[in-house]
This record gives sequence, C-alpha cells and structure tokens, in this order.
Amino acid sequence: MPPPKGDKPPGLDPCPGEALEQLSKSRTCTHGPDPAPPGVDIAKDAPVSPGAPPAIQCVGDGVSGFRTHALYVRASDVADGFAGALPQIRSVAGQADQIYSSSAAATGGSRGIRFVHDSTCTVIVDNVVVSPTGDDNIDNTIAELQSRGYNRSDRKYMIFVDANVICGQGTIQTDDQAGQNNRNNQGPSYGRNDRGCWTGQVVAHELMHNLGGVQNTAPNASGGFHCTDEWDVLCYSDSPNFPAMRTVCPDPALDTTRLDCGNDDYCHTAPQPGSYLATRWNTANSTFLIGGGPGPGQCPDQAFEPDDAVGQARAVAVPSSEQHAYCGAGDHDWIRIDTLEGVTYRFTTANLATGNDTVLDLIAADGSTILVTNDDSGGTLASSIEHVATRTGTLYIRSRHFNAGAAGVSLTYALNVEALCTDQSEPNGSASQATVATVGAVARHTYCVPGDQDWVRFEATAGRSYTIKTQNLAAGTDTVLHLLAANGTTELAVNDDSGGTLASLITYSATTTGPLYVRSHHFNANAGYGTLRYDLLIEAGGVTTRELLANPGFELDANTDTRPDSWSINTRFTRSTSYRHSGTYSGRHSSTTNAAYTVEQVVPVVSGAGYVFAGRVNIPATTDAFTMRAQIQWVDNANVAIGSPITIRTYSAQTAGWDSFRGASRTAPPGAVRAKVLMSLSSLNARVYVDSFSFVGP
Repeated sequence: MPPPKGDKPPGLDPCPGEALEQLSKSRTCTHGPDPAPPGVDIAKDAPVSPGAPPAIQCVGDGVSGFRTHALYVRASDVADGFAGALPQIRSVAGQADQIYSSSAAATGGSRGIRFVHDSTCTVIVDNVVVSPTGDDNIDNTIAELQSRGYNRSDRKYMIFVDANVICGQGTIQTDDQAGQNNRNNQGPSYGRNDRGCWTGQVVAHELMHNLGGVQNTAPNASGGFHCTDEWDVLCYSDSPNFPAMRTVCPDPALDTTRLDCGNDDYCHTAPQPGSYLATRWNTANSTFLIGGGPGPGQCPDQAFEPDDAVGQARAVAVPSSEQHAYCGAGDHDWIRIDTLEGVTYRFTTANLATGNDTVLDLIAADGSTILVTNDDSGGTLASSIEHVATRTGTLYIRSRHFNAGAAGVSLTYALNVEALCTDQSEPNGSASQATVATVGAVARHTYCVPGDQDWVRFEATAGRSYTIKTQNLAAGTDTVLHLLAANGTTELAVNDDSGGTLASLITYSATTTGPLYVRSHHFNANAGYGTLRYDLLIEAGGVTTRELLANPGFELDANTDTRPDSWSINTRFTRSTSYRHSGTYSGRHSSTTNAAYTVEQVVPVVSGAGYVFAGRVNIPATTDAFTMRAQIQWVDNANVAIGSPITIRTYSAQTAGWDSFRGASRTAPPGAVRAKVLMSLSSLNARVYVDSFSFVGP
C-alpha cells in the first residue's frame, strides 16, 4: 500500500533534522517560509525601484551551464501582470546580483549570479501560468513547475509569484561537505518570492538557501539554516531554537546588502586554510555563481564525477536533463534509471559544444550487456536511443566521446532522459473522443501530459450493477474517476482514493439502458508523463431489481372505504378476508351485472429495462362466462399508450384454489416512461380474488 498523500516514503529521511521538512508533492526540502523583513507588509505589493534595472554580469551564450532562471508565475484565476511586472523583476534580480557581488568584494573576490539571459545581457523571465491552487503554497508551485519541465539539474529557479501569500521560501539540502559534489551544488532548486517581498534582499536570501546557506554546522548557525551574527541578509532568530542574536557587524544597512558579514559561516571567496569554510561547504564555490564552481581548467560536471563505471552510475529521475563534459581522455558518464515494463524511453544528447561527438550505449541491468548503441543521430554528431522496456527494473546509459582520446573542459553536452507516451487510445480527452470500452476487459492508459484526461464509453443495461476501477498504478500515478450520464456532462458518481490506495473505484446501478461515460484524470492536474500508467476495468454485475407496486398485497386501506390503496377506484373492487393467500386481506372483484371495467396501478419504468408481472388468483365455483386478464400497458411521457396491452394471463373459469401466474420478462419499449399494471375484466357476474401481486424491475 502506498503511503498516504503527504507522508514521507519509507527509508532514509531525505530531509534530515528537526528544522527541515520534505514537501509532499514536489518531494523537495525546505525549512519553511521566511518572515517578512521589518517594516514589510506582505499584503502590499513591494514598491518599484526607480530608474533602469541594475546591469547583471553577462556570461557565454546565456543559457548553457549552471544558471539561475527567473520565472514570473501566476495562477490562472489571477490577471496576467507579466508585462507590468517584467521591469520590476529584472530590477530586483539585478539588486540581488549586486548583493552577491559586493559581498564577494568584501573578501577580495568576485562573484555574481549566473542568470539565464539573452544576447543583450538582459535577464530572461519566463511567463508561467499555474492552476488556481498552484500559488496556494510553495509545494503546489514547485510541483506544477516540475510538471512543466522546470526541473533541470543545472538550474536554480528564482520564482516571482504574483500573489501575496508568503514573503519568501526556498529549498535547501542538509549537506556541509566541501567540494563540487555537495548536493546543494546541483539543481533543481526553487526560491519562491511573493509580490509583497519582491526586493533584492529577499530574493538574494532565498537564492542563498538554494545554494546551501546556512548549514547548521556553521560557527554561527541558528539551527534553522540561518545565522545569529547580525547584521546579515541570512541572519535572524528562527525555529526550532529561536537563539539570541549578536551584533557582530554593527552597520544595520548590512541587513539588506551583505551575505555572511562575518565571512565565516557560508560564503568567503578566499577562506583561511583549515577554517570552517575551507573544510566545509562554501557557497562561494557554487558552480551556479560566476567565479564560483570549477575554476579555470576544472571540469564543468565535477559535481557528477566520478561516474566512469557502472558502480558509479547515479540514479536519475525520468524526465531529466543534465549538463556533462568529457574532461579527461576516455571519460565516460554513467547514469541509471528505474524502468517500467512496456514504457518507451528516449535517451539523447544535445547542445554539443564544438568538437564534441557523443556515443550512447544502453546497457542491461547486469551492467555489461549492451542492448543498443547509437553514435550519430539525424545527421548530427548527437546521439539518440529509443527503447521499450521489456521488464520493470534498471537500465544503464553510458555516454562517451567517439574519439576515446578526446578530452577537454569545453567538450560539454546535455544528457537527456524521457519517457514517451504510447497510450494507443489517444486522443481521448473529451466525451466526443471517448473510446469504446469492452465491459470485462482491462484497458491500459497513461496520463501523457499535464491535464490529460482519458474518456471511455460503455453500454449499460438498466438495472445492472457496474464496477469501474483503476488498478496496477505505476509509481507516481494517482487516479480520479468520474462516471457521467449519456449526455457526457451530468456527473453520476466520482471517486479519488479507494481502500486506502491511490486507485479509484465506483460502483453504480444503471437506471437506463444506453451509453455511460467514464472520465479519468490524475489527482494532480499538472502531472503528466509517459510513466504515469494505470489499468482501467469496467465489470458488470447482476441486475438489481425492486418491487415497483405499492400495496401489492392489497393490505392497505388508509381511509377505510374498503377499497385497496394505490389502486384505481372501482366500487366492484374491495378488500376481503374471505380468501387470502398471504396477509390479512386480499383484493376482491365482485359483480352481478356482467360488468366490464379495469383496475390499474401506474408505475415508473425505464426504456430498455426488463419487467416481470406476477400474482395469485382464486376463483370460486361459478358458471359465469367472464374473463379477467392480468396485463401490462406501456405509456409514454404524454400518457399515450405505446402499442396494445400485453396479456400475461387470462382467467375465465373456476381455479383449484390459489393459482399463480408469472410472466416472462417484458422489455419496456423506446419512449416508455410508465407502465399500467392492469386487471381487465369483462362480463363479470361472479367473484374473483387476487393477492400477492408483484411488478418487479430496476
């Protein structure tokens, strides 16, 4: 059974420590929201700084390598403010860059935020629209960004949310190890900044969390990923310890402009040998900063090394995109993925630097058997492999240069992994596109893209019960089922989780014969990928029937007029105790005048459903020539008879006590909405007793 939504998975806690929590949807780690700086009201939009945005530092082509990507994010129920916000976002990004630059200068170095930018050194800001709940909290925001492809390992995401929910909040990893293998030295990481806190101070603060500051082993650590030696952009008394603060740097202005004012906790461009920042994680060495990361001549993918053998292959998510380089002669880059049987996976290299020529090997779970090799794809020097997994398990990818002797820190490339959608029922995203489901047959489906819906249609029989369920859910799949009427819009039933699982189950007894629709979608409207697979099964049960007649045994007479309730009134038809099949009373027809009349009861029916009329009749000795017919007359919505009455049994003579009749199941014809259950008599000059009537249907 999968863990309930929001629970951490079993095993090693990926977010250790009292101060850190794992977010349930995005599975990222955070210490929680940061409070607004003194004097800031998060309910009010931050003022726009006058003048042109501060210039950022321009590096390379603006997109390759490890960078910070700025995003404008709004919910779909919020007006589009992108055009108006763009200058302010670029200004705030520039202010944050100035904080990093001036802080590095305080230790004699140079650092800057390596932004994603265009050819004019202008910060690129993507305009991203999320669902109405996508801005409710950082977890929703990150999960929706991940589903839209903002999950690159070479990116920190600087998120400007057009909302006033929090001030700022960032993700961070508990890892104080020195060097480029620190977990904070890779992405994706996310820093959310709401509109009331669109300031350089707050944005620099959240980005520093993404870069790994402040680790709780630092000399002046607060215990909650901040510091205690004011004045400093990262310092305040936080949970869980709420420590006393100390003024080490006396200028209060540093509270908004300086990172690590004591130069000893999280950022120093030239720490003393043997000091904390020389032996532990130092964010000044982050590969996401200009001047940080690998120095001249160092390998750009040092954070992934060593990865030259099957035993060093790292597990990567699907989908993923990583930036690598063949830095040494014979350099190999190994990764591994968990596969799902039947899913088609695509492995590609892209963005090859000049002189690069990749070769990809797809290797079986034993780590040695090569399944597929590809050198050049599509007339380029890049590589591409598509493979259908024959079993659920592990596959390895080995990337290498075509020339085994080629080497150099400039031989960079992107290594991409994705799962292709192979749902044969697509497109089926609406009622008009619904595929026809075979009752009793399992159909496999996939939520291929965010917002994907799978519609199917099946023919139901009135009165029959149906079970609609999802099963065999792949990891990450969380189904929701809707049952809809023949018009494709009226919802009859809905189910999310069934029996403590993420699968769904609906049971329904059809009230009409004809088509019903099933709509399936992921619980997270923004989840969609080729591995989000499940099986859909519709099963038919027995026909559920019920007694439709009121007072079928003629026992009731509320006004004591001797005439059975719920049946049409005729003076010749009364209750009697003379002859009874069951109960206290029976119904009695009695006439001495050769009368012809009908007693009836009208009941609702469903076109296409089957109905059975049954009862008991007792006719004492008589020489009268009469007839009594037990009949059904179908009636439409205008109360017009459909066809002639159907005679179930005709009586015209004495019976040997109580005689029973039971007709075959009669199907209500098209247009029928009611049935008249009839006792039709002619030339009656005798007594006829009736009891234990029944008219059964759905």
